[in-house]
Amino acid sequence: SGAQPPSAVGTAEGTIKLLKEGYGFIAPAAGGSNMFFFHLSLTNADFNQLSVGDRVRYDVGRNQQGPCAVDVEVLHTGAEHL
Repeated sequence: SGAQPPSAVGTAEGTIKLLKEGYGFIAPAAGGSNMFFFHLSLTNADFNQLSVGDRVRYDVGRNQQGPCAVDVEVLHTGAEHL
């Protein structure tokens, strides 16, 4: 009844580790390798608004290079904006 479809790998949380032009990497809260994400994967924020340390929730997907973060949702920013 509550089973996920076979294509769904799962949802995870983490923090923004590195930002480059148009993409970045997320450090998973559960540990393991950093997850690549593309700027178009963001669901509720503009890429230019992201900062290293922001907390995010994401789904684990796959691209040609391997696992990546998709449907990235910003939970809260790591820095207080005054």
